[in-house]
Amino acid sequence: MCILLIFAVILLAGGASAGSDCPSASSLYPCTCSEGSTGAQITCDVSLLPGDGSQVFDIIARIPRPTTIYDFTIKNFGFEKIPGRAFAGLTIDSVYLMYGEKLTTIHADAFAGIGGLRSLYVEETALSAIPCQIFPTMPDLELLFIRYSSLEKLDDGCLIDASNLSQLVLDNNVIFYISPQALRGLKKLKLTDDELALLFREALLVTLSLDPGVTVLDLAMKARCFSRKRLDMSNNAIEYIAPGTFKDIDEIAAISLQSNHLYTVSAGTYAGLKEIGIIDLEYNRISSIAAGAFEGATAAFIINISNNNLVTIAADTFRGLSSVTEVWIDNNSLSFIEPGSFHGMPKIFNIDFRNNERLTSIDKDVFNLTELTSQFVMFNLEGKLQIGLSM
Repeated sequence: MCILLIFAVILLAGGASAGSDCPSASSLYPCTCSEGSTGAQITCDVSLLPGDGSQVFDIIARIPRPTTIYDFTIKNFGFEKIPGRAFAGLTIDSVYLMYGEKLTTIHADAFAGIGGLRSLYVEETALSAIPCQIFPTMPDLELLFIRYSSLEKLDDGCLIDASNLSQLVLDNNVIFYISPQALRGLKKLKLTDDELALLFREALLVTLSLDPGVTVLDLAMKARCFSRKRLDMSNNAIEYIAPGTFKDIDEIAAISLQSNHLYTVSAGTYAGLKEIGIIDLEYNRISSIAAGAFEGATAAFIINISNNNLVTIAADTFRGLSSVTEVWIDNNSLSFIEPGSFHGMPKIFNIDFRNNERLTSIDKDVFNLTELTSQFVMFNLEGKLQIGLSM
C-alpha cells in the first residue's frame, strides 16, 4: 500500500513538473507554448495583435515568475523599441526577435533580469548598430546573431562586455567599416575541437572520394556551414580591413568575409590567426593582395579568392601558407603569375584558374618542384583539367 502511494506521488509530481513550464494558454494569447525536448518554447506571433503589437510586453509581464523557458520567440512585430526589463524574472536560454522591420532600438536594460540567457537572435530588423549597451546585463551570452538587418559598422570596444561570446554572426547587413579594436576581448570566439574535427574529417572524405566532380572545398565548405561559424560577416559592404583587426580572436577557425566590397588585402590582415582553416574571400572586388597578407595563418588548408578582380599573382602573395592544399582563383582577370608564387606550399595539389581569359599558360617556375609532397599538381586552366608532374 505504501509503495503504491509513493508511486502515485511520484507520478503526480512528475506530471506537475512536466506541465509546469508552460503558462496557461488563455493568459498567453496570441502567444503559444509547447513542451520540447529541451523545455518550454514560447512563440508570440505579434501580427495577431492590433497596431504595432507592443501589447505583447504586457502579455510577457503576466507570465508567472519564476518560469523557465528554453526558447522565447517574438515575430512579425511592428514596434520600434524593445523596452527595459521586458523579460525580467524569467529564466530563458534563447531569445529570438524575428521579422520586425521597424525595430531600431533595444533598451540598455531590455534583457536585464533574465536568468541564464545564452543566445540572442535578431533577424530582419531596422537595427543600424549593435546595441552595445545591453552586454553588461547579459554576462552569460555565448551566441549573438544579428542578420538581415541594417548594421553599418562595428565600433571600438562595442563588444568588450561580451567576452563570453563564442559565436558572432553579422551576415547580410550593410556593414562598411570594422574598427581595428571592434573585436577586442572576444577571446572565446573559436570552433570547438569536435567542430574542427568535423571540418577536417569532411575535407578528408572528399579527398578520398571517387567522384572527380567533388573537391575538398565542396565538402569542407559544407562542413563549415553545418558546424558553428564563429565570425560571419558575409554579404555586407566592407571595403577594407585594417591589419590587426583580428588579433584578439587568434584562436578562431573560421571567418566568413565573402560577398563584400573588399578591394585589397593588406599585409598582416591574417597575422596571428594560427587556427584558421579556410580563408574565404570570394565575391569581393579584390584587385591586389599585399605580400604577407596571409602570413600567420599557418593552419589554413584552403584559400578561396575566386570571383574577384585580380590581374597578377605576386611571388610573395601566399607566403607562410605551408599547410595549404587547394587554392581557388577562378573567375578573376589574371594575366600573369610571377615565378615563385606557389613556393613554400609543399602540400599544394589543386589550383583552380578557370575563367581567367587572359591567362593562357603557367610557367613551371611558379612551383618549387623539389619541395612538393604530392606527385602532381592539378589545375584548371581555360576550363580544362591540367596535370603538372612534380617528379
